[in-house]
Amino acid sequence: MKSKTHWLLIVLTSYLLIFGVWSLIFTLNLDMSRSKENKFSQDFWIVIDVFCTISLGVGISILYFLKRIIVDDNSIKIKFFFRNKRFEYKNDEILGFAQHFSYGRYKNVESFHFKTFDNKTYMFSDSEFSNYVEISSFIAQKTKQLEISKFHNLPIFLLILLVSGFVCTTIIYTTLYLF
Repeated sequence: MKSKTHWLLIVLTSYLLIFGVWSLIFTLNLDMSRSKENKFSQDFWIVIDVFCTISLGVGISILYFLKRIIVDDNSIKIKFFFRNKRFEYKNDEILGFAQHFSYGRYKNVESFHFKTFDNKTYMFSDSEFSNYVEISSFIAQKTKQLEISKFHNLPIFLLILLVSGFVCTTIIYTTLYLF
């Protein structure tokens, strides 16, 4: 059984990346065309920087964690698209799984985490895969329940957000003050 990437995830990622790059380029061109007396305030550039950082950081994070999971009776295969990494585990190499529920105002999200013998934890959610229920129940039948934190991807996400913030801030402020 193969995982099917949810169509909304592809649309959201494309929108975030295009919006982040477009707003960065548009605002830089906007400031270049203005005269020195008619410059925008510092607050305007901070808001643009935050928008670019969030949209690019979240878009790049989605691409970083984007994967395909293939499960069969004997093994689980995980392929990360943009990291060019593939992992294959036999059923006895999966230590356990955990399911977490996040309740939101508009949508409740269910996530499935499983840990392998090499101490790696993989996560996927119902927002990521359209056949989430089939894949999570198939893996859950093959292993036991285990206590796994739902924040195991947080350090990598924060690092990506920090790097995108540094890049956006550097581009905006070097353009403003050096050119």
